[in-house]
Amino acid sequence: KEAEADYRQQEKEAAEFLKSSQQAIQSNEILRHGLVERIKSIILAEKKWENSKRLAEKCVNIGREYAELGKSPFEAGGRNQDDKKKDKDRELNCSFCMQLPDMPVTTPCGHNFCLKCFLKWVGKGYRICAKCCCPIPPKMASEPRINSAVVTAIRMARMSRSSNVAGPSKVQHFVHNQNKPDKAYTTGRAKKTGNANASSGNIFVTTAPDHFGPILAENDPVRKQGVLVGESWEDRMECRQWGAHLPRVAGVAGQSGHGAQSVALLGGCKDDEDHGEWFLYTG
Repeated sequence: KEAEADYRQQEKEAAEFLKSSQQAIQSNEILRHGLVERIKSIILAEKKWENSKRLAEKCVNIGREYAELGKSPFEAGGRNQDDKKKDKDRELNCSFCMQLPDMPVTTPCGHNFCLKCFLKWVGKGYRICAKCCCPIPPKMASEPRINSAVVTAIRMARMSRSSNVAGPSKVQHFVHNQNKPDKAYTTGRAKKTGNANASSGNIFVTTAPDHFGPILAENDPVRKQGVLVGESWEDRMECRQWGAHLPRVAGVAGQSGHGAQSVALLGGCKDDEDHGEWFLYTG
C-alpha cells in the first residue's frame, strides 16, 4: 500500500512537472534528461508495487501448497512429501540463518529474513539484499515491518509438521449417563489402578452442576427421597454420583462470580475444624 501511495504521489508530481516544464524541455536538454530520470523512478516504484502484489500472491500459494502436503504421492504429482516440504522451507527460510523466521521481514525482491538478522545486516551499513543484491528502500531499512502473509504460511507449515508427527488422532467415544455403570470404572486409557484414573459412574440425581441448596426428592428419581443430612459415601466418586460434591478432589466447588455449591474437607489438613453445624476450612 505504501509503494502504491508513493507511486501515485510521484505520478502526480511528474504530471505537474511535465505541464510546467513543457516549453523548457523543448529547448533545454538538461531538463529533458531530468524528466527522463524522474519518469524512470516512477516506473521503478510501479515495479516495486507489482513485486509486493506478486509476493502476497506467492505467500498465499505457499500456504495452499502446505495444505496439500497431506495428499498421497499420486495426488501430489508423484513427488516425495519430504521433498516438497524442503522446497517450501527454502522459499520461507531466512537468507542468513536458513531457519523459518519467527518475525519474517520480506524485501521488495521477495527474499525473507529474520527481523534480528535483518537489523544486524542493515546495522552494518548494507542497503542491498544479501541474496540477490537488489537495493533495500531506505524506509524499509529504518522501519522494517513484519510480513503477516509469511507468518501465516509458516504457521501452516508448522501445523502440517506437528499433525504428521502426532499421527492419526484417537477416536474418543462419549458415554451417556444412563449407559454408565453404578460404580466408578476404569477404561483402557487409565494409567494408574484404582480410582486414581477412574471415570465417574452413573449420576443418580438430576440437579444442575451449579445447583445451590438441598437435593430434594424430586431430584432423586431412583430412591425418591433426595440426599439426607448425615449421609455418607464410600469414596469421593460416589459422593459425586449423588451430587453432594461434583469435583473429583476435595476443596471448594464454585465460581468467583457465582458462588460455591459445596466444600469438601480433607481429613489430612490438621487446621480444618468440623463442628457439625459449622466448620472452619483452611485449605
